[in-house]
Amino acid sequence: LGSTVPTFFKAFFYGELEEKYQNIDLKVTVDPTGDARIFQSRGFSDDSISHVVKEVIPFFEIDLLVATSQETKFYAHLFSSTLPHFRKIANEISFDQLTLAADEVIITKSLANDYHLNLLDEITLYSKDLSRTFRVVDIIEDGKMFRGHSIYLDKSVSLNFFLESINPSLASLNPLFLTHIHNTVYLEINDDVTL
Repeated sequence: LGSTVPTFFKAFFYGELEEKYQNIDLKVTVDPTGDARIFQSRGFSDDSISHVVKEVIPFFEIDLLVATSQETKFYAHLFSSTLPHFRKIANEISFDQLTLAADEVIITKSLANDYHLNLLDEITLYSKDLSRTFRVVDIIEDGKMFRGHSIYLDKSVSLNFFLESINPSLASLNPLFLTHIHNTVYLEINDDVTL
């Protein structure tokens, strides 16, 4: 019995990680208590490392206070990137547009079930003194990295809200200059590279 316990735990946790991260090999992120809150992700796509990095999946991720229209409040993990990147870390979505509108979000089924949320319901996201209301346009099965109390909003149309959530002084910057600014990057390493 003693020799099977480590094997069981290794198989269990390896299976959990494999299901969550799929083909993602590395996660690069900032320390939430450190001085740096964002970084330039362009270097991860540079030709000089293309022999190592197969795919770069950049995100802004933060935990925020959320309120339903019934004034129920809870914390959720917020993901923000492009829809093509989001599709790589989540189960299949039924939303068929190329981007979300600035007032639209996608949520997990577990979050919807726990707080009795339906399509087209509104939720309000709070960060410091900032709040904004969003409409739920898709509810998807929990899976891969998008699980538990998670919310997705499209970075290309909601960047100012996200930046202001991190630091109010960033909201005044032109979003075109911030295309490659993130706080988390998931990397898929080429199969022939050993870590």
